[in-house]
Amino acid sequence: WYIASFDINGQPNELLVIDPVSKQKWTANLSVLPIAIQEALKATNTDFIQNNNQLYLIGGYGYSNTLGDHTTFNTLTAIAVSETIAAIISNSNFSNYFRQINNVIFQNTGGQLEKINDSYYLIGGQDFRIYTYNKNKDLENKIIKIGVNFWNNHIEKGIPPKCVNTRDTFNLFPQSNNKEILAQNDIIAKLEE
Repeated sequence: WYIASFDINGQPNELLVIDPVSKQKWTANLSVLPIAIQEALKATNTDFIQNNNQLYLIGGYGYSNTLGDHTTFNTLTAIAVSETIAAIISNSNFSNYFRQINNVIFQNTGGQLEKINDSYYLIGGQDFRIYTYNKNKDLENKIIKIGVNFWNNHIEKGIPPKCVNTRDTFNLFPQSNNKEILAQNDIIAKLEE
C-alpha cells in the first residue's frame, strides 16, 4: 500500500499560473520538459527556496517511471520564475527556463533549504524509502539472531556499536563541536552556466 499523496494518479501533470487580482489562470503541460525534470516536479516534500528570480528545488519523493518505482530524487532543479510565467501566459515554450543536475547529496525529502549570505543550507530531511516484505522464515531467524547478538554484546555490556550512518553518529555524539563545513559553490555555479 502507499499513502495517497504518493499515488501515481495524484501526480500533477501541468504547471499553473494564477493572477489573484484578475482571477485568471493559465496552465501548461509538463510533457514539454525532459522526463527527469517532469518526474522531479511531480515529487512531494521537495526542499525549495527562491532567490530573486531563481527557484531551486531539491529532491522530493515520488514515483519515477524511469526507475519503475517510488524514490527520493537526487536532483537540483533551477527554474527562471518570471520567464516561465511569461511563457505559460503567452502559450510559449518554457523548457529553456529549467535546468537540472543530479548528485547523491540532493537525495533528500522533507528538509528545509535556507540561504545565509552567499551559502545555501539544507537542514533536516531524509532519504525516504518504502520496502515490501514477503514472509520469509529464514530471514526472520537471521534478524532474530542479529537482534539477540546486538542485545548481548552492546545493550547488556553498555558498548555502543560502530557508527554506520548519520543517525548513529548523531546518537553517539549528540553535541556539536561548533565547527562548520560549507558545501562547495561549484554546484550552484554549474546550474548558472
